[in-house]
Amino acid sequence: MPTPRSPTSPPLSPTPDPPGPPCTDARDLEDEMAAHAGERAEKTGDFYCASCDEKVHVTAGDKIPTCPNGHKQFETRRNEPGNK
Repeated sequence: MPTPRSPTSPPLSPTPDPPGPPCTDARDLEDEMAAHAGERAEKTGDFYCASCDEKVHVTAGDKIPTCPNGHKQFETRRNEPGNK
């Protein structure tokens, strides 16, 4: 069992971050999401639901519909013309 710290002990120094990519917070992760239902698609492609991986094809400029199972968040976008 660790020894309790006394009120006069010096403050603990922060542990350095391990090497690797920088940490992200929830705002960064949301920015990386491909799209949400109701938004306009910036590019034509197949959007894959974040909940069930169901595919929804959308043309650039059209509103993104909910997936066939009613979910509204799409995690990945594939098969965009001109992108490999």
